[in-house]
Amino acid sequence: MRLLPVLIAIPFASLGCSVSAEPSAAPKSVLLVSIDTLRSDRMGALGNTRGLTPNLDAFAAESTVFTQAWSQANTTSMSHAALFTSRYPSELGVPGTTFTLGAGAPTLAEVLGLYGYEPVAFTAGAHLEPGWGLERGFTKFAATEPLGSFWHTLPAAEAWLDARTATTPFFLFVHGYDAHAPYLDPAPYGTAWTAAPGTDAVRQLVGTELVFGQTLFHEESMMSALAGLDRPRPWDAEGQAAVAAMAAAGSHGATPFGDTDAAYVRDVYDGGVAYADALFGWFMVGLRARGRLDDTIVVVLGDHGEALGEQGRFGHGDSLADEELHVPLYIRVPGAAPRRVDAPVALLDVMPTLLDLTGAEAPAGIHGRSLRPWIEGAEGPAHDVIFAESNLRAVSARGAAGRLSFSGLGAGSPFLQGLMATSLPTDAAWSIDTTVADPTAREDLRRALLAWRATIRLPGAAVAPVDPALREEMRKHGYFDR
Repeated sequence: MRLLPVLIAIPFASLGCSVSAEPSAAPKSVLLVSIDTLRSDRMGALGNTRGLTPNLDAFAAESTVFTQAWSQANTTSMSHAALFTSRYPSELGVPGTTFTLGAGAPTLAEVLGLYGYEPVAFTAGAHLEPGWGLERGFTKFAATEPLGSFWHTLPAAEAWLDARTATTPFFLFVHGYDAHAPYLDPAPYGTAWTAAPGTDAVRQLVGTELVFGQTLFHEESMMSALAGLDRPRPWDAEGQAAVAAMAAAGSHGATPFGDTDAAYVRDVYDGGVAYADALFGWFMVGLRARGRLDDTIVVVLGDHGEALGEQGRFGHGDSLADEELHVPLYIRVPGAAPRRVDAPVALLDVMPTLLDLTGAEAPAGIHGRSLRPWIEGAEGPAHDVIFAESNLRAVSARGAAGRLSFSGLGAGSPFLQGLMATSLPTDAAWSIDTTVADPTAREDLRRALLAWRATIRLPGAAVAPVDPALREEMRKHGYFDR
């Protein structure tokens, strides 16, 4: 059942690539590949031994691998908005599941378009559907049905490349939800890594992001119930107590969810990662056979991660913990020698890096830094503290000592900085999530978080109306009701 990813990996790895100390100075096209919901710890190049990602590992062997790359948000639309603009989500729109990229901040596609690039995107729909603002700057922005696959987007991208007659460089963005819930991808990948099946209910509802502790809830009714709690975070102490009461009463389709079920969900997620890897490998083989890789900068990344049982939760969007923010980031520049970089970097850095590598001028107001020195073998930039925002009224700072997150007030609240300026809050309406035990280090992160928030200018952007059919489709997957 595991032959296909291995067979696809062989031609990609065996075609080889000559590398030198410095990349060529010739103008290059840009390919940006976003694998939605991809955790860093599933990558073989980052230490996983399960053999899920042979193609991505072969690609990493030709790339600069950033082992400590961090997303700025735990949802697709907010993370991609930060990726495309090198700004934080709350500078661009209103954080939440209806986040829309407002006008104003220049996007990567817009800037490269000014420099003669043809910006084109093939996305897998949902939060990368036209209408969320992320299409701004692209001359073509094609999306599949909500939560589509690389199976849809990569062949379309390849067909566009084959039909293209222009000699100007391109900026091609491709995206797939193959590692996103509900995870269960086509055979053999869907269950190729499962040791034992889950219960019938889990097999039917796997990946609906409604596992709380030892209970799986039915999707449609449970989301409204959680929203009705009106908690800053549904999974704080009071939220847990309310969920436990619902489970005990058997309400909202509550179904027991045990350790075997949890293992099954993690294994099926791994199958989704392997499926994304196989399709990526097929795409790279085609690009290399056509000679497209010789003059194209390729960036591969995860937009955010996924909780797989940590703190009793599955899914993403509820927490700014490491499993939702630590992502892979590989950058391959033709002619550049492969390297590994352990310094902490952010997805905010991707835009200025690509602009630097293509000779474009970075716009004012961005927060990221070009990673080109690392790619070329020199000492490059690193972030002492990396910040992130959640769609559920939370902000986070991560430094060498660990992570400190505050939740309870939205980024636009006039009380946010006032509360953060005081000592660490203990009020029940304010939640603290930290991996930092040392009080001094925790205080340093709080001060860094406060200083960062003081620099963020909120746009006050209104949320654009969402197509009712798209809204209904996404509601079925747990969005909009919380």
